[in-house]
Amino acid sequence: MSADVLASRHMSLWWDGVAAPPRPPLAEDASCDVAVVGAGITGLTTALLAARAGLSVRVIDMAGVATGTSGYTTAKVTSQHHLTYARLRLTHGDSGARTYAAAMEAAKEQVATLAEGVPCDLQRCPAYVFGTRPGERTLLELETRAAQAAGLPARFDDEVPLPFSTIGGMRLDDQIQFHAVKYLLGLADQVTAAGATIHEQTRALDVKEHDAFAEVRTTQGNLRAAHVVVATLLPFLDRGLHFARAHASRSYVVTARIAGDLPTAMLQGAGPPAHSVRSVPFGDETLLMALGASHHTGGRADDSRYAAVAEFMARHWEVTTFTHRWSSQDYIPVDGIPYIGRLGHGSERVHVATGLKKWGMTGGTLAGMLITDAITGRDNPWAGLFSAERLSLVSGAPRLAGENGRVALHLVGDRLLDRGSRDLEELAPDEGAIVSFDGDLVAGYRAADSTLHAVSPTCTHLGCHVRWNGAERSWDCPCHGSRFTPDGEILCGPATEPLRRHR
Repeated sequence: MSADVLASRHMSLWWDGVAAPPRPPLAEDASCDVAVVGAGITGLTTALLAARAGLSVRVIDMAGVATGTSGYTTAKVTSQHHLTYARLRLTHGDSGARTYAAAMEAAKEQVATLAEGVPCDLQRCPAYVFGTRPGERTLLELETRAAQAAGLPARFDDEVPLPFSTIGGMRLDDQIQFHAVKYLLGLADQVTAAGATIHEQTRALDVKEHDAFAEVRTTQGNLRAAHVVVATLLPFLDRGLHFARAHASRSYVVTARIAGDLPTAMLQGAGPPAHSVRSVPFGDETLLMALGASHHTGGRADDSRYAAVAEFMARHWEVTTFTHRWSSQDYIPVDGIPYIGRLGHGSERVHVATGLKKWGMTGGTLAGMLITDAITGRDNPWAGLFSAERLSLVSGAPRLAGENGRVALHLVGDRLLDRGSRDLEELAPDEGAIVSFDGDLVAGYRAADSTLHAVSPTCTHLGCHVRWNGAERSWDCPCHGSRFTPDGEILCGPATEPLRRHR
């Protein structure tokens, strides 16, 4: 049955049957109060709130509204972020945990407010973190107590609404799930109604900060603004060093029709492989959605990832048809808290948001709230905890060392291991690998129609060698998560230049 998942539609369910109005690219140099780079949840929320505060706003995106990670989410809006609050109590004390909880609750309710009048299938329901192994109960009880101490209405339930045995789970009521793309397109309509402008097919290349303004250099011209908001999953501006303080992780989503009861809550496993489950309205029916098989971007990625999620679904539900499959990625901060605020010390006009750790619908909304407050000069009691300038030398030190050690191994080791022992012509249809071509080491791919592509294997961000992603037919960087098409065009940053073509 799990093999049947490859017959499903290889696309985000949120985009199936949804048409977005095209928006023209930036046509010439322009000026505004706030320039927003990225038209996902963070960028659109910031743009809307800033425009409603009376500021002139322009949004640019390299592709289009909701075409990045925000359009490939599971669309859960919740303050329940896996096992978060017990860790926060240890690393940031009771005050830090309370701040995190209050901020995420406020962001969740901001979504509910902004969604009023937007037909996005918004539903209120409980969210659970559940366990299946005896030792996980202790972790979940500890998490429940920490969430309660942080001010959340959490409780431990011995019974979890799943068709398989669990040891119970932490429950939070009154959380939100919705249709991601319908919400984001509705948000975009509100942005333009508030007087802001959205430009698609406009890729930012650099941002220069001056005393009186900042300037965004794009593929279509320059955009001058009093403030620039970089809302691009991971900032493409390396001077904030966020690439060294968060790592990229990909996850795989499958939807299916099932016979029998669907989940009445949003649920996530406490331990590996930590599957995430919800039900999702689709047309005149309701489907089962599951996420799992997560790994570092640039790690082994092929169709077996989808098969693993499908096998989990088929093992516990009576699947009649797999309908959709897709994958996406987000960045995990070393200390478990998103980075939101000024790019770095000495930066007064450039603001960033990254490290939303796969809870981007809530975290991205919070980012829009915090950044708008910073731009308009309003004090926000939550800003300090989420500061993008913090170093996290104590709470994040072990993960910081581990992740950057992993990057160093790739940067040096891949050059020793990638010998190109095969020739480009030896690739089978739909195979990608590091191979030789005309005496050069290349990232080669033979398409299903036998067309050959050869590009440089060196990521244009910081020089790591890319790896073939057989699940998505892309070249992915294992160091900082940049992704490229088979012919080297950028799918997502932090890289700002495509891979050099050899063929």
